[in-house]
Amino acid sequence: MLGTLLVGGNPTHVLFDSGATNSFVTPEVAGRLEAKFEEIEMVYKVHTAGNQALLTRGIIRGVPITVKNQVFPADLLVMPMERFEVILCMDWLSRHHAHLDCRRGRVIFETKNPSRLVYQGICPSKSASFVSALRIEELLEDGEVYLVTLTIHKESEEEELI
Repeated sequence: MLGTLLVGGNPTHVLFDSGATNSFVTPEVAGRLEAKFEEIEMVYKVHTAGNQALLTRGIIRGVPITVKNQVFPADLLVMPMERFEVILCMDWLSRHHAHLDCRRGRVIFETKNPSRLVYQGICPSKSASFVSALRIEELLEDGEVYLVTLTIHKESEEEELI
């Protein structure tokens, strides 16, 4: 499931992944966060589903992830990634009592309030391609320009996301 959230105060392309244990951030996004949050240099070996071993560049602790005006801190391992700027995984989901409703494309937080906090994400389809803001910037520099508008239909309402 995908979405755009404020990560350290910056709009960021996020993947919610219940299949991984640790959460990650790209070095480019981490570069915007280093001055504000505690960074610990460390090398951590990450094994991917394709049996590939990747090395992290460190960890940034206590990065605020804002969901509907509520802050949920994350500890993010810094690692190069191509398709996403941040991946929020089981460490973050379980810490904040969140679960994924993949059928409806939602992240549901079991908060202390009687009502639950529900974030409506985006479920990728085979025909849709999602590109991060950093990748779009690269494409613009290369002369490739495009605009995508996603529309979510809810009964009689229509909510437009850009």
